[in-house]
Amino acid sequence: FKSKDWQCFSAGKVNVKARLLDNDLRQALQEDLSDSKVGLIYHDPFAPQKVPRLWTSEVFGAYKQMLKLAPSALFTYSCASAVRGAMLDNGFSVYQTAKLGGKNGGTLATARPLNQSWLDSRQYDFIANLPQSEQERLQTSSRVPYRDAHGTAAEAMRQAREAEQKQFLADRQKPIR
Repeated sequence: FKSKDWQCFSAGKVNVKARLLDNDLRQALQEDLSDSKVGLIYHDPFAPQKVPRLWTSEVFGAYKQMLKLAPSALFTYSCASAVRGAMLDNGFSVYQTAKLGGKNGGTLATARPLNQSWLDSRQYDFIANLPQSEQERLQTSSRVPYRDAHGTAAEAMRQAREAEQKQFLADRQKPIR
């Protein structure tokens, strides 16, 4: 980037319009990007456990509001249940991406579900439905997302998530009447 203004790039039939922002992502989502309409987001900060404020339900909610173009998608390297849980809580359809090297696959989130026949064709084997084991894991307390409605410090966010996970488990233990 030569400046912080919008830059346009082309690669074959793909046209990209991008802008470099030099401020807190959470602030940018509320101010600079709140009216943006985009088709693709690649979310690549440090790991959720290290920088939870960039992996909150609120961040993914703002992304959902931005993904107005069709088709639209959000890619991230993370496969953490808390991240996928935040995406699901915000109405995304969630898929896994192919594994790279020794790493786990990442996550693709879409504003609308992908066509199942397209997924089943295996022509595009870099994207797949979540396996049964992951769907089951997303029914446990590990799916509880990080939350940050008020600019909370990272340690306080981790503690709040742990408390919410305990409440999730306690609610599961209550007998059904």
